[in-house]
Amino acid sequence: MRLRSSLLLIASLFIVGVLTACSGNAEEKVIEFSLDQSSFPITPWKFDGSHMTSVQGKLLVNGNPVTKASVQIGNRTLETDINGSFEAQVDQSEPMKLPVSINELDQATISGERISKSDKQQILASSTQITVYYPIEISRVEPSAQGPDLVEVRGRAIVNGDASFPTFLVDRYSIMGVVKDASGEPVPNAVVNIRRSGVEGYAKSEPSNSKGEYSIYYLPEEDEETSLLVHVGDIKYELPENKIYHLPEDTSIELNITLPQEGTIIQDVPPTLVTRTAPGALYKGTLIGVKVADNISYTSTIPKQDGSFSITLPKAIWEQAPPFFETEISKFLLKPLEPGDVVPSTFIPQPGPLEPDHIIPISS
Repeated sequence: MRLRSSLLLIASLFIVGVLTACSGNAEEKVIEFSLDQSSFPITPWKFDGSHMTSVQGKLLVNGNPVTKASVQIGNRTLETDINGSFEAQVDQSEPMKLPVSINELDQATISGERISKSDKQQILASSTQITVYYPIEISRVEPSAQGPDLVEVRGRAIVNGDASFPTFLVDRYSIMGVVKDASGEPVPNAVVNIRRSGVEGYAKSEPSNSKGEYSIYYLPEEDEETSLLVHVGDIKYELPENKIYHLPEDTSIELNITLPQEGTIIQDVPPTLVTRTAPGALYKGTLIGVKVADNISYTSTIPKQDGSFSITLPKAIWEQAPPFFETEISKFLLKPLEPGDVVPSTFIPQPGPLEPDHIIPISS
């Protein structure tokens, strides 16, 4: 109940503006663009659709409903009814910050009257947002062993039910290498393709650069057999008939390819096809940071699957009650990172325009 109450305290969000008429006798008009709830905790996706919830909104001017106003919520467009109300469905299974705005008033009326141009401009300036996020609970704040001016903040991103926090783990491995011609010169604009049996799985590189370098990110499967193809313009190079390429498990590889001088068959033996294991992997997950000035440094641990983490930052900054943010990151690393490892704030990207970025923590 405490969590629910805390959410509700920050849930109702509305924008109130004052309109002043252009005539000599200025008339103040109060705009209310409101949602009955604007903040929602993450709920795992369910077959029964219980991860979806309804949001009720309203647009009023001087307490009078605005009818037939076009409201934009993300990529959806809704229209206010005779009560100035609208209803939207919110997917609580993904963290997001969803902008809500008024994008058109051409057909809109207030008490049956068309809206003046000057009033339209300021009504259109009204906006709000819907945020879906992992609520953050602070369990302990204590002096840091790293220095007297620092504190260590221990917290947890709250996950619903038996779900786990999307922590930073290996997402895919890489295939990287160079494509050359028979004389050893790099081949630009070559596209390397890896196809699984029955073409069910598919991975394709971007065209190779001027040095013939290319890269593919893929997720290998046990004892995986694939087809290897290289496209250069309209020419398709491939392995000999009935030949397959085995990708190793749980590792990235360097795959260097030399194209034949004649024909389109790539011989599957060195030096035309050279494979060796390579370090690194593409990691993906959600990291937690605090909204502070760019010149403020701090460290954060990679959250564990239960959402627990700790942040070490200057005590004076913590006393200013900075909000938290949650951002998804996808990054290729040569050395592995695991949940609980410490990373500097420079490692954590700033949240994108649609990511939760003003999360007020609650105290346990």
